[in-house]
Amino acid sequence: MASSSSWKSSRSSASSARGAREEAISYSPVAYRVRPLEYEPAVYCKCKQKAARWISWSLDNLGRRYYTCMRRRAGGCDYWEWHDGPTTRFLKELLIDMRDKIWALAKDNADLRDSISKSRTELDQMVIHGRQAEQALLLKLAEKDAQLAALGERVKRFEKERVDITNATKHHPHPSHDPLDDRPTQMLLLPWPDEEGEDLQWMRQRQWRRRVDEGGQKGID
Repeated sequence: MASSSSWKSSRSSASSARGAREEAISYSPVAYRVRPLEYEPAVYCKCKQKAARWISWSLDNLGRRYYTCMRRRAGGCDYWEWHDGPTTRFLKELLIDMRDKIWALAKDNADLRDSISKSRTELDQMVIHGRQAEQALLLKLAEKDAQLAALGERVKRFEKERVDITNATKHHPHPSHDPLDDRPTQMLLLPWPDEEGEDLQWMRQRQWRRRVDEGGQKGID
């Protein structure tokens, strides 16, 4: 008795849950094996047209097939007739459980598809941001390479100028050097012409000696 009461309570709760789901889901849980107009023998509506055969998924008439006018929502007639008799309670409850299970699986599948789509969108955004960051880093790296190349050219130019200056200093005399200082001392002590007089010759010799001494001092410095 208690088990029967518990079974009824669980069935009542399940029915309430089903009612809420039915409000959100009203499509057929399975595909039609036979399309609405492909059945035989044909049944005709008041419009003298072949009636469409549908399957009911309501709680009261679950699984029962019925006929309606194919154009009932577009100016057709109000023809309506059952094809199957009433469903037994056992079959009805079995079909309800199967229907709810299919609807639940369909909802889970739809949620998974939405989650995959959302994850794919987020992944695409991450890829885009990653590529943008990579491009920014590559631009900075190119700028640094250009700066290093320019600095290297400056160093080469300065080194070349330094070598040129060193070579020029080795092969050319100092600007303040007087070539006359390289003349032998004895050349400067040659006697002057007689007509200039001894005093003038002596004075000139002293000037030349002083100049030679100064030149030698410069070479030492």
